[in-house]
This record gives sequence, structure tokens and C-alpha cells, in this order.
Amino acid sequence: MDLIQRAINLGFELKNDEYHPYELQKWLRETHNIQMIMQPYYDHYGIPKVTFVCDVICINDGLNDGYKHKSKKCNTYEEALEIGLNNGLKLIKNI
Repeated sequence: MDLIQRAINLGFELKNDEYHPYELQKWLRETHNIQMIMQPYYDHYGIPKVTFVCDVICINDGLNDGYKHKSKKCNTYEEALEIGLNNGLKLIKNI
């Protein structure tokens, strides 16, 4: 099952039948108190390269306060965000 279908199954509603990652990120934040933390890493071994990590943390739910999913380092911002969104959906099952 893909990211959007899992989100819809958990209550996320698409606007105009189009998916925009920021809308899912906003829904996770406003509906479930799940925050995305994007972090760039600058690797300077040999050829300088930027990688990205998206950590996900649940805030103020009383049960999982501070519960965090850490993602792996990704080559693109978008890849890291998608992993973070998937991890955010996993947290909903824990709430």
C-alpha cells in the first residue's frame, strides 16, 4: 500500500484529488501532534556532499511524548521527507 492510501485509511483527505506532501505534513502536525524535523548533513569526506534526514517526533499526546522515529540519511530532501511522512503515519498507530 502506498503512502497516500495509508494516509487516507487513517483519515487524511485529499484536496482536489491531488497530493502535496506539505498537506500531509500539516495534517500530521495539526491533527496528531506529529512533527517533522528536516536536517541537512554536510559530508566532507573526499567530495563534499549534502544528505538529509527527517526525524519524526510525537508531541503532547500524553502516551508517546517525545517518541521519535529517526530516518536514514537520504540523498535528496524529497526522499527524506517521504520516509519521514511514512514514519509519521506509523506513529498514528501507536497513539
